[in-house]
Amino acid sequence: MMRKIDTILRSMSNQALNAHRECPDLTNVRPYKDVPGPKPIPILGNTWRLFPVIGQYEIGDVAKISQMFHEEYGEIVRLSGLIGRPDLLFVYNANEIEKMYRQEGPTPFRPSMPCLVHYKGVARRHFFGDLGGVVGIHGEPWKSFRTRVQKPVLQPQTVRKYITPIAKVTQDFIERICTKHIDAALVRLKNRKSINEADLSLVERILADEKDPKIAYILALDLILVGIDTISMAVCSILYQLATRTEEQEKVYYELKQILPDPSIPLTTKHVEQAVYTKAFIREVFRVYSTVIGNGRTLQADAVICGYQIPKGVQVVFPTLVTGNMEEWVKDAKSFKPERWLKEDVNDKLHPFASLPYGHGARMCLGRRFADLEMQVLLAKLIRNYKLEYHYEPLKYRVTFMYAPDGDLKFKLVKR
Repeated sequence: MMRKIDTILRSMSNQALNAHRECPDLTNVRPYKDVPGPKPIPILGNTWRLFPVIGQYEIGDVAKISQMFHEEYGEIVRLSGLIGRPDLLFVYNANEIEKMYRQEGPTPFRPSMPCLVHYKGVARRHFFGDLGGVVGIHGEPWKSFRTRVQKPVLQPQTVRKYITPIAKVTQDFIERICTKHIDAALVRLKNRKSINEADLSLVERILADEKDPKIAYILALDLILVGIDTISMAVCSILYQLATRTEEQEKVYYELKQILPDPSIPLTTKHVEQAVYTKAFIREVFRVYSTVIGNGRTLQADAVICGYQIPKGVQVVFPTLVTGNMEEWVKDAKSFKPERWLKEDVNDKLHPFASLPYGHGARMCLGRRFADLEMQVLLAKLIRNYKLEYHYEPLKYRVTFMYAPDGDLKFKLVKR
């Protein structure tokens, strides 16, 4: 039970904070003990609230708990007394979230699941050594590794190279990267007389710059580790919303039909870039039904948040699923409007830090360009060729590891 609670809470606070900041006026700052929130009881603290039967909150509906916190306590909520965990501080003020992101240091702290830390640091220590990757590691080791790989990972020209292979495997959301593929890439590089960066895959680019091939191995493993569940759950949500929103699906189809008059034409970078409404639909799904319901940081120094003095070590949660649906930060937030993400709708209020499905700053999702590409290509190939229908009872969203429709996705595909 405690392990499940720990997993759920970590999914809400999955990143870390290094925020050394000064408050210009400390006279009106209130103490940490005054932060509103559910009051802990002796011994069990607030953990009892998450227990079955006697508990106040249903652990399987963390998204609802987060919404309840905001409705009951306001823009900042303290959840203390969690056995074996530091306090959680929920912040629902997008302006405060922006300040924290913008003032964080170069090595934000990110708490990790103990099993992952054990796997990399103990069980497979002989493989990882001092190269911990970008997942389950922080501080200078994280910064050093990320600095070495982020340029090729984030460059658009690297991502574009994958449009064709992704289009060929649209039913597979991530292709497993095996050791033999990296070894083969290393052999190809050694046999080449000259190297043109534009022709290199992501793995080949890293191998060309790094003497140690283990850098490529570990990056591949980390991208798979954090990407498989996230992307698959996001795709489930996007397809369900398409199937149940016929008007928006037809707009996506009309756009794709204009871009690809012949559906058999291979997708190119130009095609993907032109699919602006398709991209806007994905972003709106992420705003209303964010697969990752919260980002966060662990304070590395005392900080002032929403007028309260918050001590070092507290895990600050940014509940993007809630803030992305708040009228304070998003105009007409309860309406599903992909058009709000198009440049012509500049009058629609949309706080840039209200909805951050990939996070922000130094620890922003490293694989976001690949994730976006995979989802865009899948939708382009699928909706251009088929009409997606859903003829069953509406599904509710629920958090397991990610926030997604809870139930069987029984789609009917009608050839267009």
